Amino acid sequence: MAVNFVQRIDDGVKVQNVLASVSDKTGLDRLIPALLKINPGVRIYSTGGTFSTLQALLGKESKNLVSVSDYTGQPEMQGGLVKTLDFKIYLGLLSETYNPAHNADLKRTQGVAIDMVVVNLYPFAQTVASPEATPERPVPTLISEAPAWSGPRRRISCEWPR
Repeated sequence: MAVNFVQRIDDGVKVQNVLASVSDKTGLDRLIPALLKINPGVRIYSTGGTFSTLQALLGKESKNLVSVSDYTGQPEMQGGLVKTLDFKIYLGLLSETYNPAHNADLKRTQGVAIDMVVVNLYPFAQTVASPEATPERPVPTLISEAPAWSGPRRRISCEWPR
């Protein structure tokens, strides 16, 4: 196995592929249309409730919106716990587009390089403070909020103007 060292960082990455998976959907009605205005061809890969929210916003026939399940070929785990833990997602997040081997992997898997990630963390404090909280309830929220969504060419948007 070859060791890969980052030799340079892509400059001025045009946002073409966005992964969006948020607990709090506040502000998506402004953020997503703004992204589409900047780049009408942007593809938004989304999960569960976020996908439903964006589908209502953009319309069922939107060519800009793709379900992560459709993209990966894998359904979400029951209860929505596992959505983005998939090789194609990792590959898209961690690939370096200037690296020919990474581009070959993307092509081989019919994957895309993900340029922007829109996330916010699950309201963990609210979950454990709820009168209905059980000792087991916080575990899925911790697991589902532990992705490694970083890399030298990604824009991560955890908060946006609301």
